Amino acid sequence: MHPSHEGAANAATIDGAVGAAPTASPYVLSDDVRDAVNRWVAMQAAGSRTDAVAARALQQATAARLCAEARHMDAVRVERLLIALHQCWPQLPAVRDERVPERRQELLERLVAACIAAFYERAPDPAR
Repeated sequence: MHPSHEGAANAATIDGAVGAAPTASPYVLSDDVRDAVNRWVAMQAAGSRTDAVAARALQQATAARLCAEARHMDAVRVERLLIALHQCWPQLPAVRDERVPERRQELLERLVAACIAAFYERAPDPAR
């Protein structure tokens, strides 16, 4: 396990356990990466008060950070990264603060698309 992931008591693993000991080399989102995702969601919740260019840059940086961490792990595929992201998503404070379920889903879909693009190093769809 990557040193930054050891002892991550409140990290989400791909088997869905929170705070549980890792099993069979699961992919775990580090607290640092979870915080980055939470900051991105909070910025999106700010809506029109946020500079669109800054919001786009933060989305790309967050996706790149998720993918860099995944690549650093032992041959983690993008699918495992996305499973871990989906599992920790409802636990993020900024996601819980978003009261509109459709908006939570839209944000998750946008970040997933950005992660896939970053993982395969292609530009995200500009319409997103």
